Amino acid sequence: MRTLLLLAVLSMLPMLMGADAGKDRPPETVKKFRLVLKPQDVGGFFFTAWSEGDVISTTDGSDGKLVYKRRFKWGDGCEWVATEALRPIGPKQLAYTYRETPTSCPSGSRPATGSTTPRDGVVNVLPLDQDKPLTPHDQWAAGQYGR
Repeated sequence: MRTLLLLAVLSMLPMLMGADAGKDRPPETVKKFRLVLKPQDVGGFFFTAWSEGDVISTTDGSDGKLVYKRRFKWGDGCEWVATEALRPIGPKQLAYTYRETPTSCPSGSRPATGSTTPRDGVVNVLPLDQDKPLTPHDQWAAGQYGR
């Protein structure tokens, strides 16, 4: 009797789930944003998520938790991390801060902390209506001193 009841329920399952049960559905479109950086005009080397143009993100940063990190090996032989923090300051605008911090050095070496290049600025948040790859939040920087 239990077997018959189970078979009856299983045969009605597609009808209970809807007419399109088991059919392929198109993938959901992920909302993306283009983050346009307007930094202070200061000189120096910057290991930044904006090194190849505007940043592409799935968040507008309004939660105050948007951070990008670029790790690099500097001329002092030490490994460093450049942190770019974004905090909301208005509709579709984020405050931008860039800071560099040494994370490790070879035995007997000291980080060249006098060569850091802090930078601040503003990021404008724009909706993106095309499919572009997302900018990684944490990666090794490319370039002369990158890994």
